Amino acid sequence: MRKRIALAIVAVVVIGVGAYLVSVFSGPKRGSVEWHKREYLEARKSSGLDYWLPRRWREAYWDRKQEARSVHLAALIELGYVERRSVTVSKCPSVVIENRVYRKSRSALPPGEPFHVYVRDEDDTNHLEVRVAPNYFPIVERTIRELEAYEGKWWGH
Repeated sequence: MRKRIALAIVAVVVIGVGAYLVSVFSGPKRGSVEWHKREYLEARKSSGLDYWLPRRWREAYWDRKQEARSVHLAALIELGYVERRSVTVSKCPSVVIENRVYRKSRSALPPGEPFHVYVRDEDDTNHLEVRVAPNYFPIVERTIRELEAYEGKWWGH
């Protein structure tokens, strides 16, 4: 009876260690699309403890996170997974719908997909820079047009 229990415990430990090793060593290859996507998403996460850090440390922490996001997003663009496009907004200033486009498009896209929308140049009020996987761009473009039509009513167009 004791031998069976000891054998069962050893078997569980061996299986657990084996599963852990497989999960660690079977991850995406460094430099691949999957690896950059995973690292990009990891850079977007917050530890939750960073809000308790002193202000200077917190700013350095977020600067490092932003830099990591930028590096991995640039790699995803270079690898062709994410596409960068400029969209012209004609019925209202782009700064008005920038945040709304991001929130509405983010909820329409699958979770974990790299996506950015921002005003390309502060002086140029008619262009949004959109970075998203090419197959999701029609969703974002449709959202921009819907919001532009809605917001355009308030801007007299």
